[in-house]
Amino acid sequence: MAEKLNQKNKWSTLSLSMGLFKKAFESFREWRTPELMKNSIPYPLTKAYDMVSEMQIGGPLPKEFKEERYFIMKGPIKVATLDTAFHQDEGLVNFSFLIKLRELFKKKAAIKIFHDYVIPYVREHVGKEDWREFLPGQYFIIDRKRSLVITAKFYFNNPQKCFGLALMELKYSGIGIDGERETDAKKKVTEMEAASLFLIPILKNSKEKWPFIAEKLNKLFEHKEFKKTQFAAMEFCFAVIALQTLALPNLLELEKAERILEYILTMISNPELGTYPRDMIKKYQDEWNAYFKRSEPPYYGIASVLYDALECKKIYEVGDEKYKDPIVLMLLAEEVMMFSDLKWWKDLIENYDIVKDELPGIEF
Repeated sequence: MAEKLNQKNKWSTLSLSMGLFKKAFESFREWRTPELMKNSIPYPLTKAYDMVSEMQIGGPLPKEFKEERYFIMKGPIKVATLDTAFHQDEGLVNFSFLIKLRELFKKKAAIKIFHDYVIPYVREHVGKEDWREFLPGQYFIIDRKRSLVITAKFYFNNPQKCFGLALMELKYSGIGIDGERETDAKKKVTEMEAASLFLIPILKNSKEKWPFIAEKLNKLFEHKEFKKTQFAAMEFCFAVIALQTLALPNLLELEKAERILEYILTMISNPELGTYPRDMIKKYQDEWNAYFKRSEPPYYGIASVLYDALECKKIYEVGDEKYKDPIVLMLLAEEVMMFSDLKWWKDLIENYDIVKDELPGIEF
């Protein structure tokens, strides 16, 4: 059935996912260089020159590795993101792709592909189907014969909605031969890793999605209230980060929560912005708390700060008094809430033991 669908429509979610996955599985040991891989992939690849983030090998790579990101484009539409890592002597060590949700791509479709196509294919070629949870929304299985880890990824919450598969050299995966973490049977993630896992999708997706959010909101008003600039996307990103990190002190010990927040703030800071990112996130959270204490909807506190940061001009007048337009505040609050995954930290903590980083010379 999969082959027939590939011939009929190579751009369907099924054809894309199984086409890439089967090709990578069959050719993993043969792809010694990026050129060999690119010549073998049945889709046109556009190399991405921005930051290649979320590398599945776990953080900055040593110099003997080379990682590259590609987009699979259908005309002007980016339908998939492909991440790869090559070792200078061993060749391909990681192949991972994410297919974006599209008009006919529903949650049940991704799950159906996994159950009806991926699991049977892996069972046929690996001889097992004991998939296990590795990270929230990610499941893995080990091919011991070939020393590979196969991963399925499901992201159905904002800001990232996509489905993907990955193949990785077992020795670089951080998974022991018994299917557990190498150092401990209990799954662990460091505080810095947790901060990075949290932050990278928000940074990426807010930059990509803010222009569409602004366009949608602007259609509701006579004058364009919302700019599609990088600065505006950054402000929206700060609002989301502020909202989602409010949960940390309620879920973790205070010192651990403060360290993780500090990692996040450090990651989004640079010399050009100075203290602006941390000042804004504090301002968002202060307004949330102020509204909450006044028994007012706290989401409007975040929306009020974002209203000012985006330099909204729309005013609501009652007599001589002027107020921020309540409709604009409501829309901004809704967009921040819909973009945010408010269960992200809870889900991570339920599945992982967040451990302190041992970084000499760094103290938060």
